[in-house]
Parts: sequence; structure tokens; C-alpha cells
Amino acid sequence: MFDRICAMIASVEAGAMPATLSRDELDDSIEAIGQLAMQDVPAAVRGGRIVVDIADACGTPAHQARSRRALSRAFAWESSYDKALATAQDAVRVAEAAELFEEAGRARLASMHALTEMGRLDDAASAGLAARRRFESMGLDAMAARADINLGVVYQHLDQPNQAVECLTRARTPLANEPAVLGHLENNLGESLLALDDVTGAEAAFLKAREAFEQAGASLTAAIAEGNLADLAARQGHLGDALRWFETARVRLKDTDASGHMARLLAERAEAIASVGLASSACAAFEEVLPILDEAGLQVEAARARRGLGRAALAAGDVSRASTMLAAAATAHADLGHQTLRAELDLDRARVASRQGRFGESRRLAHAAMAVLAGRPLREIECRIVLAESCMSSDVAQAACELDAAEVLARRFDVPPMLARILHLRGTMRASQGRLGLAFAALSEAIEQVERLRGTVQADRCRSGLGLTHRAMYEDALRVLLDHPRGSADVRAFEIADRMRSRVLLDQIQRGDLMAPTTPHHERASVDLALEARERLSVMYSRIADALDGADFNAESWRSDLQEAETALEQLEIGESSAAAVPLTRSLGLNVQDVQRQLGDTEALIQYSILDGEVFAFVVSGEGLRLVRRIGSTDQITSLMESLRFQIARAVGHRGVSHRRLSRLVEKTTCPLAALYDILIRPLGDEVAQAGRLIVVPQSVLHMVPFHALHDGIDWLVTRQETQYIPSTSLLIHLRSRSRTPARGGPLVVAGQSEGLPGIQREAAHTASMLGPGTTLLAGDDATVQAVQQAAPDASVLHLCGHGRFMAAHVGASGIRMADRWLSLHDVQSMKLSADLVILSSCESGPLRGGRGDEPTGLFHGFLSAGASGLLASMWRVSDATASFLLESFHAHAQNGVGGYVSALREAQMETLSSKPHPAHWASFVFAGVNS
Repeated sequence: MFDRICAMIASVEAGAMPATLSRDELDDSIEAIGQLAMQDVPAAVRGGRIVVDIADACGTPAHQARSRRALSRAFAWESSYDKALATAQDAVRVAEAAELFEEAGRARLASMHALTEMGRLDDAASAGLAARRRFESMGLDAMAARADINLGVVYQHLDQPNQAVECLTRARTPLANEPAVLGHLENNLGESLLALDDVTGAEAAFLKAREAFEQAGASLTAAIAEGNLADLAARQGHLGDALRWFETARVRLKDTDASGHMARLLAERAEAIASVGLASSACAAFEEVLPILDEAGLQVEAARARRGLGRAALAAGDVSRASTMLAAAATAHADLGHQTLRAELDLDRARVASRQGRFGESRRLAHAAMAVLAGRPLREIECRIVLAESCMSSDVAQAACELDAAEVLARRFDVPPMLARILHLRGTMRASQGRLGLAFAALSEAIEQVERLRGTVQADRCRSGLGLTHRAMYEDALRVLLDHPRGSADVRAFEIADRMRSRVLLDQIQRGDLMAPTTPHHERASVDLALEARERLSVMYSRIADALDGADFNAESWRSDLQEAETALEQLEIGESSAAAVPLTRSLGLNVQDVQRQLGDTEALIQYSILDGEVFAFVVSGEGLRLVRRIGSTDQITSLMESLRFQIARAVGHRGVSHRRLSRLVEKTTCPLAALYDILIRPLGDEVAQAGRLIVVPQSVLHMVPFHALHDGIDWLVTRQETQYIPSTSLLIHLRSRSRTPARGGPLVVAGQSEGLPGIQREAAHTASMLGPGTTLLAGDDATVQAVQQAAPDASVLHLCGHGRFMAAHVGASGIRMADRWLSLHDVQSMKLSADLVILSSCESGPLRGGRGDEPTGLFHGFLSAGASGLLASMWRVSDATASFLLESFHAHAQNGVGGYVSALREAQMETLSSKPHPAHWASFVFAGVNS
């Protein structure tokens, strides 16, 4: 019958009148329109209009009323509620005039959907009760059950979930053999049970609804059930499950024209995104869907979205905007008369008051919310947490009581985010009382709850967001341990300091190691939306990077388009990751003994950490672990690094200077390097001074420090020790202990665009000859981004020469210029490398910090996350000739196979130093990763 409807639509739209239908055919067509509305809304609307015209031309009053009812249903699924209501009321008029009382009741039920979504709840309830009475008087139990379903929805919107559950439960038996209708029943029952915080019953009902809709072939309504499962999971703090359900529902809905339902889904998804720490992204998502919800007349959903936007703005630190949006949501909920939602808004306003230090007002609002929400456990937990926060500074005993009650409920319902907040508050409260052991116990468990959350979400952005959002828990735990006098505190502090890092790079590498080799990028891009979006964004970045050197470049003209493209990619990556069948990874924390086992006899690891502006260091060697406190401050190091960068820039920019002038430049550069040595190395003692190799784990501004170039007052550190860099100790342990398949190919050398750098082509050709006959050389027009992406995954060594650029404002735009465009960070991360070593012979390709986390960003991060074991990259601008000399020396020493890449780099640096004594020339390159 669907084929007949489609043919009929095509005939009318082609200008031909459809053939006259028999009454049986007209009956079938009307039935088909009702079913089609749950699968293809635009077709149902077009077909419904045609069927109404045919019914008016040749049908009976029954056909005329029924066709209008079917069209009303299609309008409702289209979110055209004004049209849906008018059409349903027209159907009631036709049926009543013909004394078709059952049909009039059915049409009244159809009007209820539109009335409810338009917020006319009393009118909807009156229509439902009138229809139910009529059906009962006629002995039509199945129809009375349908009326109960609609009444259940209305009671739910009227904030009467108990009455809703009663109606919906009563309707179950008469409708047991009608899957599509039963699906609607179970879906609405789940929403009512969720309003009562019966999460177990709600989940069972949503799953039954999804199963029933799939059995009926109703894809659109199955997506709505999946969206409800996602919302339920998010409320419970099961964020990974929530994002997976949201993505499943979004994929179903994207092929429909149900814009209102998609907007509602995306608004609920934005709430989950805010929960994983991506508050700014959530704000952008709310702003995008709010006009759609308003236009569709979805008043309840629009009010909820405004509340969500207010909460996200508060999480993003924009208290003023949060207050404005929460006030708008409060006005909307007041108009709707929804008591529970008004109470939840009071709770949000209490959070705002607490953030502003108005604790008395915060307590008043939280108590008002509790009066309504008590007995609804998930909401009650929130109330008690806010009350505890507002009492912390004035009534510690009351705060403890609120936390106790909240913890009991949070453990019963197993809500990790709430447990983490409760335990964090308890830990900070105990720390303020000097009860350090109990404080650390609470904070340690809070961290475990956060780690549990991180382990459930796939997307790197979400994991990073969770870590940054809850960073204060790690910092408070570390603060307690640093003040703790007991012997094991240093070991625990070392472990917490490592876990406090964002660990996105470790997550990416672990996941890449667990995945099977992927299809090459160029074969997947046409079918993978996220890859297509990355490629489009890379092209945009490339055009911007090329335009930056132009005098007529206007940043404002492209900034909004770029931001829109980056936001769209972020949403696609979250969806792609959430739906992917990739093994999840979870950090279990460091074990100092494991670290010691991974260190060689002559190696010492220095893990630097920063807390409250203080720089301290953990030194790990065969002799054990030692904590060295208060070695310096971030202000000191920042000031010295500014001086160093200035001197480096001066030296790079001066060529052919006199010997006396060169000596002065070296002397001026030595001063900040000597001061940095006194802060960062000298206090660490003999273990560090006598080690043959230092493995440096920097943090924050320390990523920019060239440790190998520090000066002890007599000579450079490089003259007596090798230096290796790694973003985190956990990453070192993983890289050293993993097993991997050797690369299938030989070395790959790429010469990017050489305009302005004539030595690029010479360096590439000479390097290729040094690496031997199995080396592939891409140069000139052959050195395209696509060619690199195709050849790089099989390369054992990857040597890239070309212009390099780091863009702190848009890190994804950082890249190396190829023949056709810039090879961007997104291009690099789309590859899966097996190379032991990547060499980036370009400016600013090393560990440059551009994000909010502790890890370095840019190409440095990208190549390691793509699978490379080690990376040789520059920390600042380098001259073409000097870089070529140093890297030629490096390759020569690396081929000898003694000491690996770290040793080869040191030898090359020593050779360069002998002829180019300024650190700007010999110290620019660093090795990060694991030695080979």
C-alpha cells in the first residue's frame, strides 16, 4: 500500500489527477497514511492532503473524518501543531455531524497530541476525558485504553506522574496485541516513571517501547524511545551509555523530516555534553536548537533547553548569562504550571547564588526545592549537595549531615558524578579540619568515580573535558598528600600527579594499539562524515595559513566560519566515537615499582608537577622515588622563558656576526639557561647529576624548557647527559611495554613546498640517499597531502621537510606545507602509523603548549597519537642550513645503531655545537617518545 501512496503522490505532483479510489482502496490509503507518519513524515503529509481531497470528492463522511485524522497525525509528527489541531477539530466536526461518535472520539484523541505540545494541557485533558467516557459507554475497551495513553501524557505534563502511571498501566492489557500503540504506551510510561525517579521501571519501559516500535517498523518512534534511554542514562551519570543511545537515535532521525523531534533530542544530548565538561560546546548546541523548538511550539522542551543552557553557562563560568537563561526558563515553566520543573529551577538558582557567595539565598532556594522534590531520589541528592555546599563555611555539622544523606541515596542508585561531588566535598571538609588521612580517603574515592566515568566515554574530547572539570579533586588530593607526614604519601602523590594530567595522548595511543589496522584514509573519506569534515577543515586551515602572510588578510571574515566548522567536527567526533565498537581504556594508575623496572641502570626519570604556582619534582631511579619540594615557581620560570625566547629569536635572526658579537649573544642566552638549571636540575641531587640519561616529564610551561641546553655554570647539560622527553610517565610505561607489528615498508622522506627554503629539496634527497635503497622519496609535485597519507602508514621512518607553523588559537591548523596544501594536525591524526621514528624538519614542530590541559599540542601530539613510537622535532624557528647539518649528523649516528635515537641526537648536537656554539642552533631539536 505504501507503494500505491507513493505512486499517487508522484502522480499528483506531476500534474495528473489520481484515479478514483474504491471505498476499500480509500480505507487502505487512510490506514497507510497513519503508518507512514511514523516512518516518512514529509511523504505522510503530502499523501494525507491527497487522500483528504479524494475522500471529499468520492468518499463517505466516515472517510472524510478518518482522512483528516490521519493527516492531523502526520502534521503532529511534522511538529506543525497548529495545522494538526485545526485538522483534528475539522475531523471532529465532520464525524459529529454524521453521528459517527466513535470516529469523533478518535479525532478528539488526535487533537490531544497537538494541544499537549502547544501547552494547552487543560484543553487536552478535557478532550481525553470526553473521548474516554464516550468509548466506555460504547464498550470499546481498546479505544478507552488509547484515551488512557493520551491522558497519561497530559497528566505527565501537568506534573501528575502518579495519575499518568495509573492511566498507562490500566491501558496495557487491552492493547497487548498492537505493537505500535503498545510502543507509545511503554514510552510514555517510562517518562512518567522517570519523573518519579523509578529508573529501573523507566528503563524497562523504554526498552519495551523500542522493541515494540521496531517490531512495527516505526523507525521514528523507535528513535524517540532511544532518545529517552539516552536521557535516562545521562540522569544516572552513565554518560558513555547516554552518548551511545543519543548517537543511535540521531542516526535514525537524520533521514526524517521531524525537525522538532531532532531538536528535542539534540537539546537533551547537549545536557549530556555539558555533563562531560564540554560546557561551551553544550551552549552552542542549545543556541542552535532553541529557535527550532520555539518555532515548533514545543514549550516544555524549549523551557527545558533554556534551563539546560543556563546550567551549561554556569559550568562555563558565565554567571550573568546563566542567570538570564534560568530566569527565562522560570517564566516559561510558570506559564506551564509545572511545579516540579519550577523546583528544579529553584535548585539551579541556588547554585548560581552559591557561586556568587550568597549562601543564605542559596539555602533558602535549595530548601524550597527540597520541599517539592523530596521523595524523588535523584533530585533529592542534588538538593542535598547544594545545601551542603551552601553550609560549608557556616555550619560544618549541617553540611556533613546533608552529605551523609546524599551519599546514601547516591550509592543506592549508583550515580558516579554525584558520588564524586559528594566525596570531593567531604574530602575538602575533612582537610579543613586537619583530618588528612580521612580527607585523602574521601578524595581518593572521588577520583575513582571520575576515572570510572572517563572509562565509559569513547570521545577524547569528553575524556579531556571530564578530567579538566574534575581537576580540582586531583589537586585537592595532591595538596593533602603533600601536607601528609606519613612515608607512603610521596608515592601516592607521584601517582596522583600523573593521573591529574589530561592523558588524552595516552588514551589515543592505547586505543590505536587495540584497534586493527584501518582502511586507508583516502578509501574511507567518501563514506565517513567525520573524516570528510576533518578534510574540509584541513583545507580551510590550509587556505587560512597561506593567507596569513598576505597584507589584505581579514581575520574577522573567516573566524565565524572556522568556529562553525570546528564545532560541527566536534559534534561528529563525539558521535563517531560514541557509536564506535572500540575497546575502552581506563587508567589504573602508576605503580612505582613498574616504573623502576622500565628504567635502565643509567636512567633517571624526573616528573615535574605544579600546584598553586609551586614547581616540585619526583625523581625515580633504581634507588627508589624521591620528592623534591619548592624548587621554584611558575612565575620565575615564565619570566626566564620569556627572556630565553627573546635571546633565541635574536640569535636565529642574526647571520654572519663577528666572533665578539656571537660571544655576547651566547653569554646573554646562557644567563636564563643557567638560572633554569639552578631551579630545575641542581636541587635534584646526585641521582640526577650522575645519570647517563634523563627522562624528563614536563608540565605546563615546562614543556617549553630545553632541558638538554641548561647550563650548570661550567658547561651545557648535553655535554654530560642524554635527554629524552615524554608527556607523561604513564605514556612512557605504555610505550616501552607494548608489543607492535613492525612497519611493512622502508623509510619515507618527504620534501614539502620549498619556496623560500631552497635547502629543503637538497636535504630530502641527501637524507633519502643516506637511509638506503629501500627509501621512498616524495618531492616536488608528488609531495601532496594525499600521497603522504597513503605512504606514511607503512613507513619504518618518516622524515618530513618543509615550512612549519604552530597556531595557538587554532591548534588543528598547525602543520607542514606540502606541494598542494598544509598537512594539518587533523590530517596527521587520520593516519595510523607504525614508524619507530618521525622527524619533523620544520620550524615550531615540537612540544608547544596550546590547550587548557597539561599536555603539549600541535604536530608533536598528532604524530605520537597516530602511532609513532618516537619523534624528533624543533622547539623554535631554525635555520635551513643548521637543521640540515644537525639532522644529517643524526642519521649518520642513528645508522650506527649504538645507543638509539636519543644517543644519536646528543652526538649530533655535540657536533653542531662545536661549529655553531649558540643554543639557538644546536639545541633546537628534541626527542620525545621511546628510544629505539
